[in-house]
Amino acid sequence: MGYRVNENNNSFEIVEKGSELVVARRNDKDAATKLCRSLNLGSGFDGFTPPFFTLKYPDDHAKGNTAQT
Repeated sequence: MGYRVNENNNSFEIVEKGSELVVARRNDKDAATKLCRSLNLGSGFDGFTPPFFTLKYPDDHAKGNTAQT
C-alpha cells in the first residue's frame, strides 16, 4: 500500500492509499512530497498505519474500540 499527497484547504495531506487515513499534514507542498516519497520508500507502517496514529479518520472507518476526537 502506498501514500499520496492531496491538497486540502491550503494544506497538503499525506493519505494512505486503500485505507484513506490522513497520516500527516504539511503547509508546504515540497515538504509534503518529500514525506510522501519517504513513506512510499518504506519509512512508515507498510500500509498498516494504526488509526490512532492518524490525523483524520475516513468517513467510512470501521467502528470498534477506537476513540475519535
